[in-house]
Amino acid sequence: MTREEYEERRSALEERHRADLDLMNEAHEARLRSLEEIWRTGGGADRDAAGPEPSPDRQAATPKPAQKPARPPGTVLEDLYEAFADLPEIFDKRDIARILGYEPARATLYRALTALREEGLIANDSYSAGGTTTRYRKLGPPD
Repeated sequence: MTREEYEERRSALEERHRADLDLMNEAHEARLRSLEEIWRTGGGADRDAAGPEPSPDRQAATPKPAQKPARPPGTVLEDLYEAFADLPEIFDKRDIARILGYEPARATLYRALTALREEGLIANDSYSAGGTTTRYRKLGPPD
């Protein structure tokens, strides 16, 4: 690389850097304008009436929304055994969720289906591809 090429590339990088900074500054100003607009339209009026902001300790003590309780280990597999007769001959995960009445966690369902496949109760009928889900075929009733 010649000195001239180096200078041209460096100049181009500096120009790009300036353009990036301009874009970042414009985005920041747009965010500030949005915040000010929310404040002016009444989004911040209630905060003044409510008093000062709570301390960080009080913010941390605010309860978070409760998560769904986890099912005990093996529950999904047991539920699949019980619902096996109700599944169609060829089924997918949507059929399973409909029959079970809930949608198991993806990894949990995969482990349960793997167990059924290893026991010879099901086999893959088709694999997922571009918007289609994996379909399974029943091979026999559970013991």
